[in-house]
Amino acid sequence: MKDFAMFVKEVLDRYPKARKLHIVVDNLNPHFAGSFEETVGKEQAESILQRIEFNYTPKHATEVS
Repeated sequence: MKDFAMFVKEVLDRYPKARKLHIVVDNLNPHFAGSFEETVGKEQAESILQRIEFNYTPKHATEVS
């Protein structure tokens, strides 16, 4: 969990002018807002989460052959 939150923070730090970062992720626990609060604290997590938008992959998808 910590690695993903720190990675997102580093990306945002690298691109300070970016208003919104869209991230495509699966539905694993590290990809939810709570993991950011656990890693960087509530205040900094809120600042990070204002600048990102998670786009989750479908929970059930058909396999393409």
